[in-house]
Parts: sequence; C-alpha cells; structure tokens
Amino acid sequence: MKRIFWEALHQTASSFSGPWLCMSDFNEVLLQADKKGGRPFSSSSSNGFNTLVNQQRLVDLGFSGNPYTWTNKRLNFANIKERLDRAFSNTEWCSTFPKASVYHFPATTSDHNPIILNTNGIGSSTPKPFRFEAMWTRDVPSADEIKQTLFNLGSDKSPGPDGMSALFYKHYWEIISQDLIEEVSSFFTRGHILTEINRTFITFIPKSDKAAKINQFRPISLCNTIYKIISKILAARLKPLLHKVISPWQSAFVPGRVIQDNSIIAHEVLNTMKKKSGFVGLMALKIDTEKAFDTMEWSFLLNVLRLHGFSSIWINWISQCISTPSFSFLINGSPFGNFKSSRGLRQGQKINYSKSGVIFSKNTTGQTTANLCHLLNLKKVSPTTKHLGLPLELNRAKSSSFQGLIEKIQNRVAGWKTKLLSQAARSTLISNVAASIPPTPCHLCFFPRQYATKLTPLSVVFGGELAQGKIICILKSRPLLRKGLCTKIGNRHHTAIWESPWIPTLDNFIPPAPTNIHPSIHRVADLIIPDTFQWDRGKIFTLFDPLTSSKILNIHLSPTSQLDKLCWVPNSNGIHSVKSAYLTDQKEKFTTTGPLTKSDWNTLWKAKISPRHKNLLWKLAWDILPTKATLAARIPAIDTTCHLCNAQVETALHIFTQCPITQSIWLTSPWPIHPNRLPFTSISDWVAFILNLGQHLNLQLQEAQSFTLLASVICDQVWFHRNKMLKSNQPFPSSPTSQPNPPPSPPPHLAHEIHKTFLFHQQAWEFSTQQSTIPTHKPWSPSPPGWHKINFDTVVRPTNVYLAAICRNHMGRITHAWVNVDSHGESLWAEAKAGLFAISCALAAGLDSIIF
Repeated sequence: MKRIFWEALHQTASSFSGPWLCMSDFNEVLLQADKKGGRPFSSSSSNGFNTLVNQQRLVDLGFSGNPYTWTNKRLNFANIKERLDRAFSNTEWCSTFPKASVYHFPATTSDHNPIILNTNGIGSSTPKPFRFEAMWTRDVPSADEIKQTLFNLGSDKSPGPDGMSALFYKHYWEIISQDLIEEVSSFFTRGHILTEINRTFITFIPKSDKAAKINQFRPISLCNTIYKIISKILAARLKPLLHKVISPWQSAFVPGRVIQDNSIIAHEVLNTMKKKSGFVGLMALKIDTEKAFDTMEWSFLLNVLRLHGFSSIWINWISQCISTPSFSFLINGSPFGNFKSSRGLRQGQKINYSKSGVIFSKNTTGQTTANLCHLLNLKKVSPTTKHLGLPLELNRAKSSSFQGLIEKIQNRVAGWKTKLLSQAARSTLISNVAASIPPTPCHLCFFPRQYATKLTPLSVVFGGELAQGKIICILKSRPLLRKGLCTKIGNRHHTAIWESPWIPTLDNFIPPAPTNIHPSIHRVADLIIPDTFQWDRGKIFTLFDPLTSSKILNIHLSPTSQLDKLCWVPNSNGIHSVKSAYLTDQKEKFTTTGPLTKSDWNTLWKAKISPRHKNLLWKLAWDILPTKATLAARIPAIDTTCHLCNAQVETALHIFTQCPITQSIWLTSPWPIHPNRLPFTSISDWVAFILNLGQHLNLQLQEAQSFTLLASVICDQVWFHRNKMLKSNQPFPSSPTSQPNPPPSPPPHLAHEIHKTFLFHQQAWEFSTQQSTIPTHKPWSPSPPGWHKINFDTVVRPTNVYLAAICRNHMGRITHAWVNVDSHGESLWAEAKAGLFAISCALAAGLDSIIF
C-alpha cells in the first residue's frame, strides 16, 4: 500500500507546475536520527519515500522543538519515538516563502505532536554591525603594491568588529598602506597592541543539525584584519620551530601529519586486542577532552614558552595577544555585551566522561573489568563505539558504519536544493562541500558498492574501487603499486633479473625471459663486469632483444654502495603520492580524449573563465546542449527551426557560428570575425578554435585570454537569451529598422549586456592575478664582472645527506659543479655542512673573488 501511495503522490506532484506544499503524517522515517528505540532503522524500508523526495527535489522545511512527533507511550526500553510528521515543499514554494518555519508543539492527549507552519518566520529588528561588501569594489582600481602577509589572507572571510575584511585593505592599499604598516610595526617595536584592534566578536556554529544546548555549539572568533596580520606574522616566525616544541605523537600543526593516521592506528590496536588470547588481557582508553587546545591559564602558557627558551620580547608579544582582547557575542547577527577575559580558561583539560570509556579484550575477566572501570571512573564501551565518525571495529556487515556518512551527504545536498543551482554550480558544490566531508571511512576499508549506488543519484563522486568481496586486505593495493614501482639499481646484489621490476622504461619494468635461462645469471649484478661500473654488453645483447638491451644500457650505474631500493616511477622524485597513484590507475580507464585533444582539454580547464563558461564549452565540445535538433532525435515530431532566426535547423553549430544573430554580435564585438566563414565541420572545431586562436595567430598571452573570455561570454549570453525567449514563448527581439524585410539582428541591450559581462569577468581575473603574483623569492642575479657566484644546497634523507654546489661567472655560465654524500644529520647541520663543502671546493679550485 505504501508503494501505491508514493507512486500516486509522485504522479500528482508531476502534474502540478506551481509552488506546492505537502505537510502530513507520512508514517515513514527517512534517517536514523528520526527514530529512537525499537528495531534498528533500515534504509530499505524507506526506499519509496526517498525516491519521491529525490525525484521531486523536495525540501524538508526542518523544525523547531521536540525532534520526534510520535511515540508509542510505553515506558523504559519498550518506548519508541519517531519523526513521522513533516512538511515538504518544492523549490518554487520555498522561493515564495523563504522565511517559512515549522514548530513541533508538545503532545497532550494524542500520540502525535501537533506541527504548526508559519510562512512569515521569526523576524529580527535588532541593528546589524557594519559589513564591507565585495560588490563595492568592482569599479575601484586594484592596488599596485601589495603586502604579502595581507594578501595571503582570504578576501571574503568574515570581518571583525570594525566591519573591514581583508578585501577592503587590499583594494585601498595605496590610500591606507602607510597607516597600516605603521600600526603593525608599532606592535613589534613597542610591544603593545591597542585594545580597539584586539576587539573580537564571538559567534556560535552548531556542531549538529539539531543543536539545542550550549555545548553543542562551536565558538568562532571574528578578529579585526590588523590583528590577523600581526598573528599571521607571529605564526610564520613560529612555524620553523613547531617540530621541536610539539610532541611527535601530536597529529595537528605539523606538516605531513594527518588525522587519518590516528584512525588507522586505532583500528590496528583494536584488531590486535580482538585476537588476544591467554590469561592476561588488554585494555584501551578512549579519552575525549571537552576542549582540546585552549584549556590553560595565561601564566601556564607563558611559563612553558619561557622554559622552551623563547625570549622575553616574544613572550611579551604573545602575552599582549592573549590578555588584551575584549569580546562581544553575536546573537542572530547582532552584537551583545562587551567583556574582557581576566585569567584565561580553567587549568587542565577536562575529560568528557560521556564520550570517554575503556575497551577490553575478550579474554579480560568480568571482575577485572569492573575494578578497572571503578578505579578510572570510566564506563566500559563496546569496540563498535565511534572514533572520528566511524566505529573502532568494523563488522563484516558495514550497514550501520556507513549509514551516518550517507545521511550527512544527503543533508548537505538537500540544503542546497532551494538555490536552483545550475550544473556548473552543482559541480562546484560537489567539489567544495560534499567532498569536504572527512573521508576517514574510505581510508580504512573499501567503500561498499551498495552505498556508492545510493550516492550516485546525489551526484557525489567517490574515488577508489568498490569492494568486490567480503575480505578487506591491504594487499588489494598490490596491482596498483605494480604499475608504478620499479627498483633503482644500487649494489645490484638483491634484484632478480626475471622476477623484479628494474627497467623503468619498459611497460611493466620486467624484461621478457628467454626460453633457456642460463643457470648462473639470476641477479642484475651478473650483467655487470666485475669490479667495474659498466654493463657487460656481450651478455646483455645475448640474453635480451635489441630494444630491451638498449633500455638496459641507458640505466646509469652509480659507484655508491647503496642497496637496491624501490622507487615510484610516475613521480619524477621517485616518491609515491596519492595523486600520482590515482592518475596511474585512471590512465588505462580513459584512453580516449573525446572530441578535443588532451592539450585542448587542459587549456579549457586552466582558462581564465568562470566555471559556468567552462561547463558551457564542455557541453559544446561534446555537442550535448539540448538544441531543437538534439531533442528531435529523441522526441519525434518536434519543431527544429532556430528560435533566433526562424530560418534554419537549430543545431549547436548553427546557433553559435552560422545564425545571423550570432554573426551580427561578433561583427560588433572587439573581435569582428565571421564564424560562418571558418571551415568548421562540427561544434567541437569551434570550441578548439576558441581555445587555440592565440597559438594560431601568435598572440600575446593576455590577448589570447581576452579572446577566450569574450567568446565564452558571447556563447553564454546567446544561449541564455535563446532559452529565455523560448521559455516565455516569445520571438527573439531584433533591432528596429525601416527596411521592409530586414535581416535578423540582435537588440542593442544584448550587445551592452555582453560588453558589461565581459568587463566584469576581466576585472575579476585581473584582480585575482594580482593577488597570486606575490614575489616569494628573490630571483637569482649574476655576479659583477671579475667575480664568481657560488650557490649551494642540501637534501636530507633518512640515511644520507646530499651536498651540492654550483659556480657561475658574471655572465651566468656554469664554470664548476660539485656533489658529495655525507652521513645523516639535521637540516640546519646539513646546510652548514653544504656551505663548508662549497668553500673547500672553491679553495681547491683556486677561485677567488667569490660571492656565496
């Protein structure tokens, strides 16, 4: 009966085109969070409801009040609560009533809570603080001189109490730069910061969708931009020392350490405990602190800095930053109160007992378990308790483990349905929102196929292969590693000729074995002349074919005594990375480039145009725009006449290159070309022309980018106005004329709109380019005549330190180069060793008048 009801409701909704709302008792739950007690939630039972919501793009209006609307009114463990009553609407209704809200009232006599819909919402008349808007800078010239620290700040980050974001300082740098520099410099020279600069707004971000208690919100500080600059400079100075003052077990703040490492280690520990047997058991403590970083007094922090050897000046800077701020709370967007902290937060880290516990191995006795829990004042928790969003112990049936991840992604996508996003915007949403959900579960095991199938309708792409069997094993990555791992020849004693990968230029790195293998030739060392570093050419040409022999002879033999080691060939540095492994795995799956060449695709994705324009050109290249000719191939008896000129068949090639309307637009543009006179046989040829005109005409880079931007804007505006007129069932307007049968021409407002849009995007890219062209390193310059310049550097590896130096004359030509291998040491020691090595080499070469 439910299936019949969902189908009937789907048909009713499909036949109605206006805004509509459906609010009732649906007698069905959608998510695990909608149910408490009773049998576990099963997503299969709500497939019909989920299908209806996704196909009709329904929006859940949410609620305030009790999270459950029905209860069976039983006591204790027999009590069941569910959210059965909801309010759904389509996007048109949400646009009509953007402030609508739903409230769950308490139940009196019925087993259902009454729900009330308020279409006006709850307004707020309190004044809002000043905010500098990005749109106010569109017609303002960009700054010529920028300060690196300021321009590294995000332009659109929320401002502090002064309302001035970093974007304001960047745009008005020429006017306010002197005052800003003096203010920042005075902090470091005088050691004092104004209280007005260190004033802060505190806003609260909910940790969950149904946050109701204060500890379910995360406080965020909104600081003034000047204070951000000061703190960023301090952080940059502290960064080189972090690895010395932070514990090696801390996974934050230090580059190269990621949170997934903790989750993987925790699962390995639980897996070891699971296999534990005998009379001695194992236990693991799961400790959760209520506040991870800021639970300490000022005096404690300053004493720690002093004991670590920081100077009194640095300690005073830190003291000024933490002891002078004043705070105001932002409640519903309005500031309330003004207070100062006096002594810092409570000393020590308070344990969150509700999330902490002890896990015991199965061979631990019940009495021992009870005694330890009483001693530690912690409860015993199951190995299936969650850590970083996933159970510590994964069962073979992972339904409950991944259900929360599915629901989180569904909630993210559903929240954006009311925005009526275009395809380009949806692509951006997937990249920046859905993909930002921590992928910790996918780092621990292969993602089950059934859940990937559920995510497909949500347009969320998950990398990696799907689990084919029930056994999860790390060796499943071996086939992928074999595609890129190759042995770098060292002392040649451990590499087998016919079994090991050691020829990097062969397809699978392993040479083809001959029919009869000589019994005395097994290792690569057998192919080298003894006591030399040269290949035995006679043996090589006897054992291998000419192509393989030439590839072997091209391998350089090093005189060092290092052991043979595996290197990752896809990366030039030989080090494995997830990105290169993914590209290696996908190379075989995407052997064809489609209508454009690989170079053209790279040009398109790197072009200085908006994602909307890239998406349009991508559709044009594949000829998948819903033109009338394309629709006629699927829907018979449809009119195929061009809606712009009403003369020819409407294909993509006709609309964008052959239509008189489009030709007139191009003739009045800054690039007056005739697209219809160019030898295009398909619309993909037109896209390739847009991307490669600069190369064909040897244009300057800026001119080529300008043409690509103009062409994409013209295509976008032509397609937009064509769709607008077609949807309103109106003919395309033309310019007024006195001719009896004038040729079709675009209206004047369209040319103005194209020019305005083109200038806006051009200015946006110019401003973005100015932000990204910050000089970070001083370029190399030659020495004066008669002098030599020597540059030296070092590379630190786990077992050795590599030293190198190079000498150039005043014309920049290399005159000497030296390399050496030394024993392992720290980075600072290695840099000093490299400098000493460069000096000794210069003296041995008889050089004088040297600049280092």
